Amino acid sequence: LLSEITSVFRTVSVIALEKSNGKVRPIGLVPNFRKLAGSIVISANSDNIGNILGQEQLGIGVKGAADILAFGMRSLRLQEGSEELDLITADATNGYGNCSRSAAREMASLYFPTLLPMVDTFYTTESSTLFRCGDEVHSLSCNEGFFQGDTISGLLYCLSIAPLIQLYKNRNPGDSLVIKAYLDDITGVGPTKDGSAFLQHLRVEG
Repeated sequence: LLSEITSVFRTVSVIALEKSNGKVRPIGLVPNFRKLAGSIVISANSDNIGNILGQEQLGIGVKGAADILAFGMRSLRLQEGSEELDLITADATNGYGNCSRSAAREMASLYFPTLLPMVDTFYTTESSTLFRCGDEVHSLSCNEGFFQGDTISGLLYCLSIAPLIQLYKNRNPGDSLVIKAYLDDITGVGPTKDGSAFLQHLRVEG
């Protein structure tokens, strides 16, 4: 009976929402009980999230993060004497869907062990997704990635990409590029050469 119940909560219905650029954003409709459990775990770890993800990631646990990112980065670029600074943006293609579950689990085990029961239940084995096409319902199996719409997916995604940003900073200690991220949207302000180097880093290492 327990395995049957777990299977039900592991199954996610997916809807496709059109993005402003014409592409599709798949959103997972997870069971409410699963969302509630995720919210409890996230709330219990809220004090540590900022310390672990660092100052670069604003997508989790930061109130008004979208406004802070938009206005803060523009203001930095428009500061007097900053005319030569470039504004760069990077949006991962299907970032959630392509994310490594094993990498996220490893990070969660190090920094958020109370998250592991949910990760192991929903994201270490094959997940079933249901989607409707006309009057027909189809099923797909997923072995990688997370579902946008799942309460814990944002944190798992941020944990997965945090080492990517930190690796760039470690390799380029003299870099003056200011990097901020809102989940899978990464923005940087700095000299052209630093921005180009960071974008190349994302292409190669990401």
